[in-house]
Amino acid sequence: MTVYAHKKNVEPQDPNQEAIDVKVCVGSKPAEAETDMTPVIGSSPWAIFDAEDRRYEAARTTWSHEGAQPGYPVEQRVNWGDCVRGWVIIQGQASMKMTKVRYTNSDTILEWKLP
Repeated sequence: MTVYAHKKNVEPQDPNQEAIDVKVCVGSKPAEAETDMTPVIGSSPWAIFDAEDRRYEAARTTWSHEGAQPGYPVEQRVNWGDCVRGWVIIQGQASMKMTKVRYTNSDTILEWKLP
């Protein structure tokens, strides 16, 4: 997983909408996998934090944001070994400086500092 960039004000109608440019690569299918189901990726594990440790989560939006294209899937199946990159829309707070990005799932927490 990689975070490439953070943008504020990506939606002219809502200045609180922010975005993070992320990439997720799914590994090879584990030998012990009991199913042929492919992995699911999505925006819900992503969040940003401000300097006061307030958490702002991924928006549940599917509309296009001109300032943040291509969009990252809200939820999508991918093949083993595939990578997906796009902008995750976050319902942030325009007046606050964001300090970090966090990815959280059932067994992983990763963080990146924002400049």
